[in-house]
Amino acid sequence: MQSMLPTTGRVRASVVCYHCGHQSGYVEGRADAPLATGEFVREGDEHRTPVDGRNVRCLRCGGPTYFDDVTPVRERQPRMVTWRGRGRPPKNAIRIELPPEAGAKRRRPVVLYAVMDEGV
Repeated sequence: MQSMLPTTGRVRASVVCYHCGHQSGYVEGRADAPLATGEFVREGDEHRTPVDGRNVRCLRCGGPTYFDDVTPVRERQPRMVTWRGRGRPPKNAIRIELPPEAGAKRRRPVVLYAVMDEGV
């Protein structure tokens, strides 16, 4: 049986308590390494602490935990898309003015609008 998870990149798994069922946070690590060597992130906090083995305990009752719902993490790099359309530019656009080329008949600067787009 072949695994549906990628062998490169990162994966994320939620940390759930055996006793009370509370989700304490999640563990994120490399896809080709065990989750017990990843980083633990508390629920509602972005502070990352390295996981040393399986010593993650429940934050509510202190009980033992397990990793549930392992999913791949999509790492997206934002990219800049220039927009030189007619009409009003989008609200989140950044205005870029380029000076006219030397010797050009056009004296006004060239105006471009850039929009940060989520990469694929």
